[in-house]
Amino acid sequence: MALKVDIKRLANIPIPKNETTGATGIDLPCYFINPDTGEIDVSIYDKLNNSVNSGYLVDKEKGTITIPSGYVVFLRTYLSISYPSGYAVQVDTRSSSAKKRYRIANTRGHIDSDYTGQIYAPIHNWGNKDLILQNGTKLVQLYAQRIERIEWVEKTKLQKTDRGSSGFGSTDNKKAV
Repeated sequence: MALKVDIKRLANIPIPKNETTGATGIDLPCYFINPDTGEIDVSIYDKLNNSVNSGYLVDKEKGTITIPSGYVVFLRTYLSISYPSGYAVQVDTRSSSAKKRYRIANTRGHIDSDYTGQIYAPIHNWGNKDLILQNGTKLVQLYAQRIERIEWVEKTKLQKTDRGSSGFGSTDNKKAV
């Protein structure tokens, strides 16, 4: 059974869909030039998180953007959604992102059920050379999953486990049984 999600297009673009019957994610096109007005519509940040003028990175005639190594661009999807509570909607990079050397800047985006604003894709070029993208390229995918809310139960002691408070990398140090 499919989750019913309300969608609002903020520009004249197609509604995204699953590309295959087995696809769990819906690929989202990302834009830096507004499809309706033709205006540049992107925020760009350099390696030091300084805002950068987009004029020299966007070629409107070719419909491309050049993202230098280490830069982050906030691309638009021109989509807003609304869905029922009890679910989480995530925005993640597509599998091809590894060979193209980009990722979502915060590794995964989470859209809360009470957020109905535009979905953005903060794309980070982690490669060692420029990344050139075409306006409307499918860079991220959206998927939903059922979630449970957390209800805290305060305790003075927690259940004892073999691992205890051992943290990062501690499961690699298990003794052979």
